[in-house]
Amino acid sequence: MLIVLFVHDEWTFDHFHTQSDRIYRVYAREDWGEKQQFFATLTPLPMGPALKENFPEVEKQVRINPVSSQLQQGDAKFNERVIIVGQDFFDVFDFEILTGDRDALHKQSGVMITERIAKKYFGETNPINKVISLQLGESF
Repeated sequence: MLIVLFVHDEWTFDHFHTQSDRIYRVYAREDWGEKQQFFATLTPLPMGPALKENFPEVEKQVRINPVSSQLQQGDAKFNERVIIVGQDFFDVFDFEILTGDRDALHKQSGVMITERIAKKYFGETNPINKVISLQLGESF
């Protein structure tokens, strides 16, 4: 039963995206010698652009990097798990945007937040054009 469930999950993973048959995930295989081979879904940042540049069949590339960070809104600071994605994210994936504009990812300071995060930081106030700070390095 476990094998059937595993195979079903693998064959239907992310099929809710309209272009799911054209979405691929890159795995990195590192070979450091005997008994030191590693497979990782986190790939080096230059890999996406390098694949797009060297393989004409790669139409778009999206890097997805989960990181722990500190968010600040006003004087309140919270530790959050954030996901940094490439600007073509919504050209590849069909996630629903409740409010705002998918082009926010094309702006250097643009962010998109989930409904849960919007309520946590802004309550019932519309979060569009509000300021939220994200710490990725030593300071905001």
